[in-house]
Amino acid sequence: MTDRRAQQLCEALRVSLRTGKRPALPAGGDILWTWFSDLHAARRYGMNGPDPLAFSDIRAYFELYRIPAEPHHVSILRAMDGTYLEHAFASRDGTGGATVRQPSSDLTAAGFDAIFG
Repeated sequence: MTDRRAQQLCEALRVSLRTGKRPALPAGGDILWTWFSDLHAARRYGMNGPDPLAFSDIRAYFELYRIPAEPHHVSILRAMDGTYLEHAFASRDGTGGATVRQPSSDLTAAGFDAIFG
């Protein structure tokens, strides 16, 4: 992420996630903040938590609202999404990422059959 505006918006998002308040946004950042907020509100969640924003969802959003977006807009939104996902997974278990479960050695063939038939 080399774009200065992306860095500023990601930092603003970090502040917002920490404080629960809308931060002071960089000049020109209001519209990107609005786009990200709209996309985030429609985010899908899976069994392991929030899913990343899909390119297809971003494209559909821009088409629906007839927004003449450029590739750098998508890059900024994806950077903001990465910032949100880092926060979501770090705050979920305190390890900075998803918990990886180790396979259980307690499961026997009989136990498997009892559960899955």
